[in-house]
Amino acid sequence: MAIIFLEKKQKQRYFILALAGTILLVILVIWQNLFTVPLEPTPSPAATKPTKIEITLDVFKSQAFKDLRPFEEIKPYEDELGRKNPFVSASQ
Repeated sequence: MAIIFLEKKQKQRYFILALAGTILLVILVIWQNLFTVPLEPTPSPAATKPTKIEITLDVFKSQAFKDLRPFEEIKPYEDELGRKNPFVSASQ
């Protein structure tokens, strides 16, 4: 008399169903990508004629631009930076 484990059979049945569903899904995705007719491509913005760009240099003549001052030079830090061994706790 053979001992049949029902729980093992049910797990195997669910595994087979999940595997079959996954294979079906992969076949469906491949079928859609290979055998469907692609839609007509829409023209990209680069393919259209560019509009004329006009550059005005009036901003350089304005008083606000003339009032701008350059930043001062940032001097490098002269003191010691950090610890010699950063992986040792600060209390030691």
